[in-house]
Amino acid sequence: MKFYVDEQGRYLGGWDANPPAGAIEVPYPPADARQPWLGDRWGAVPVEWPQAIAARRYQAEVGGITLNGLQIDTDDRSKLLINGAALEVTIDPAYAMQWKTPTGFVDLTGEQVIGIARAVRAHVQACFDREAELLAAVADGSITDQMLQEGWP
Repeated sequence: MKFYVDEQGRYLGGWDANPPAGAIEVPYPPADARQPWLGDRWGAVPVEWPQAIAARRYQAEVGGITLNGLQIDTDDRSKLLINGAALEVTIDPAYAMQWKTPTGFVDLTGEQVIGIARAVRAHVQACFDREAELLAAVADGSITDQMLQEGWP
């Protein structure tokens, strides 16, 4: 079997006979079909920037925050519960509650619940803002691997 790439170095596959028109024979197949042929060897798999950036944003988004020494989870379920508590405070401003944190329960006033909800919302927005910045860097060609790890809240 012989292996082939197209004119841009994209892997086409292996054939025993009759490869596609214009196919260029290479000495061996890539370990991953997404690797480009560089003329004498296979290159690295190109980064799928939008997917990599979205995954990194989500990691930062659900990583939690610390507010006034209080660790607040920001996973999707916690955000839902925080928003529900904030809604209750808007209905009943005197509402107070116990909130479970990673280190145990704390008593919260309605004002504190609203403060937490606003801080979580700001954290989430900052994560999306960073994602937008990085996607702009993809669009203008200035994105680097290091940028993917920097600048997250």
